Amino acid sequence: MTETTANPWAIAFDHHVWATARVFEACRALSPEQLNAPVPGVYGPPMATLRHLVDADAWYLAAVTEGDFVEHDFTESSLDDLAAEMASHGAVWRDVTARSGDGSRVISQRSDNGWRTDAPLSLRFAQALLHGADHRSQLCTALTVCGCPVPDIDVWDYGMAHGLTVDVPPEG
Repeated sequence: MTETTANPWAIAFDHHVWATARVFEACRALSPEQLNAPVPGVYGPPMATLRHLVDADAWYLAAVTEGDFVEHDFTESSLDDLAAEMASHGAVWRDVTARSGDGSRVISQRSDNGWRTDAPLSLRFAQALLHGADHRSQLCTALTVCGCPVPDIDVWDYGMAHGLTVDVPPEG
């Protein structure tokens, strides 16, 4: 078992970063044209979706660290730069979840237009995880449309890859 089993939020975010890395790796099979072509029914072209996924993850980290995590502009970032950025989020998520304490603690965040959003830490965690899963699913759809293999990225796959899930055959 890994050290993350003591903190359920940590294991959820470890999966989040691991699954996103696997999707990034699978997207390397796409040509530049495929990376930038629209795919019906999803957020946008795969490259735009990858940028949005990383950008939003950074935005969630900036919120839950209450400004300690600095956001960047990913508008022109390459696939390699985005993958490296997302990988770096893993340690930050582990740190944040390790010291998260009371999930009902309200965090305020101001937007550029002056609005303030108050939401509990646990809701912000849940949104970050859901957002990542939603866009990974869309990217897997794009990979399928382009005829590329889709990585196994669900939580059970993560568990098997990290020794957290053990299949035990029936006795006899």
